[in-house]
Amino acid sequence: MQEFVLRRSSDGRSFVPGNCAAAVEFQSVETVTEVENYNVELSQVTILELKITPDISGGIARAALKSLRLS
Repeated sequence: MQEFVLRRSSDGRSFVPGNCAAAVEFQSVETVTEVENYNVELSQVTILELKITPDISGGIARAALKSLRLS
C-alpha cells in the first residue's frame, strides 16, 4: 500500500496539510498504473509539497509521478 500527502505553505517556512491525502492499495501485483484526479482549492500558497511513500509498511517499492497539473 502506498500513500501520498499534499502539504502547503503560505509563508515558506511552516507547512500545513492540504485537503488531499490518500492511501492506495493495488488490487493485483500486475497493476502498474493508478490514475486519480483530485481537485483542491488552495489560496495564498507559496510552496506546494507532494510526499509519496511507495510502501507504508517499510518494504522495498518504487513510485513515480508522471504528471501533476496545477492551475
